[in-house]
Amino acid sequence: MIGSGAGGGTFAGELAARGWRVLLVERGRSIVDPAVLQDERAMLERRVASEDPPPSINGRPMRPVVGSLPGGSTALFGAVMMRPAPADFAPGQSYGSRLPDWLARWPIDYAELEPYLERAEDLYGVAGDAHASAPHLGRRRIPYKSALPDLEPVNTRIAGGLVRTGLRPFRLPLAIDFDRCRRCPGCPGLLCPHEARASSWNRAVAPRRNAGLEVWEDCEATRIEFTGRRVRAVRLAMRASGERRRVTAGLFAVSAGAIGSPALLLRSEVPDASDQLGRNHMCHLGVLAVAAFGRSTGARHRLVKQLGWSDHYLGAPDLPAKLGVVQQIPIPGPRSIGRQLGVPLPTAMADALRDRLLLFAGTLEDLPAPENRVGLDAFGNVRLTRRFRAYDLERGRRWARLLGRTLRRAGVAGAFTHVAGRAHDHLAHQVGTCRFGNDPRHAVLDRDCRVHGFDNLHVVDGSFLPTSLGVGPALTIAANALRVAERVDGGRSDHA
Repeated sequence: MIGSGAGGGTFAGELAARGWRVLLVERGRSIVDPAVLQDERAMLERRVASEDPPPSINGRPMRPVVGSLPGGSTALFGAVMMRPAPADFAPGQSYGSRLPDWLARWPIDYAELEPYLERAEDLYGVAGDAHASAPHLGRRRIPYKSALPDLEPVNTRIAGGLVRTGLRPFRLPLAIDFDRCRRCPGCPGLLCPHEARASSWNRAVAPRRNAGLEVWEDCEATRIEFTGRRVRAVRLAMRASGERRRVTAGLFAVSAGAIGSPALLLRSEVPDASDQLGRNHMCHLGVLAVAAFGRSTGARHRLVKQLGWSDHYLGAPDLPAKLGVVQQIPIPGPRSIGRQLGVPLPTAMADALRDRLLLFAGTLEDLPAPENRVGLDAFGNVRLTRRFRAYDLERGRRWARLLGRTLRRAGVAGAFTHVAGRAHDHLAHQVGTCRFGNDPRHAVLDRDCRVHGFDNLHVVDGSFLPTSLGVGPALTIAANALRVAERVDGGRSDHA
């Protein structure tokens, strides 16, 4: 198993639980210095937990905020594990001729994934309210195993205002153990010092270590060796010592992220009849709203990320186009605020802003485009070329105006919006570069995330998604990893 994020960590832990002997290799290494875990400069500016060396993005070396450490991006994410909408599995209904016919439906539907969504929620300890209505999104049939804490006072007021506008706000399902959580205000992007926030590492991998699951950290997969339809071995480099190793196995799975997985397959010269390997990179268009208040929100001192709404997931009366979910996100720290404004701010001024503001983010589903792709330069280094389509940007601009109006009608003192439309502004939720599909002419993977043309090579990270959903992909990726693990285990004799 190459990579330990939402897909790889979940997949490896599940196979170990089913009696497999699994070697998990992770390119990153654990950060153990407690001074770094919650350090804004180290984590969000220097990005010590992200890709090293940084990939080239549109010709510039950049280090996106993605996890390159045990647990992958689940070590840094904001803990929201939201179910997708059943409509997400039939994107042709929303986009019509903007997608080719063979992308009109996924090779699986929501009903097939639903039992694995529930299992993933339980595995990651998601706290939520199954009785709450999240319009258009999939709904859990039984209560969550963990309950959410009470709404913060400011969120009680916001929820009431949203209801008065005709919306149906809901409590965000959060993969957090609230018995251990200290309610830190800047949760995502930083490492949880108490491991209250779930990650694939602490929920799927750690419980299985020395119980069928062996882990090599700081170990990079450099090449996959294959003959015909079967992978025979993977070449590894121990990054600290420089030692080279070659490992054989009956089954190989890749989960190095939507940039790393196609890059490894391309370096390994894995055949690709579809010409889609590395193409169709998606990462959601971020539609942001800053809501200003006349008095303290409490966001500077504690976690207030609790609310979302999905009433406009499939469009609004004056915007008949698929959009996505809106959710609260934490206020950034003083250094991040100054960096976004382009000028350093005195800490007291930044803290005053943080005390009177709340942030909301719309997750707009960007469409796949073959020219948005991961490739390699002449030296094998990663280069990502991408831009948002005009259709995505126009939907984003119109949604931003709608979001600002909605918040003002809900009673906030002021609302200011921004569309993160530059290709390097927002590289979270990366998916799509090894998409699955039944037809090998158009897809890299089959419906079980096995590489077309191979018997024992799978990709189980977000690369498999043919479209990007209107919610964060973490729960869908973890659920799919459980689904694929079950399918693989059912054909175990094929990998002997």
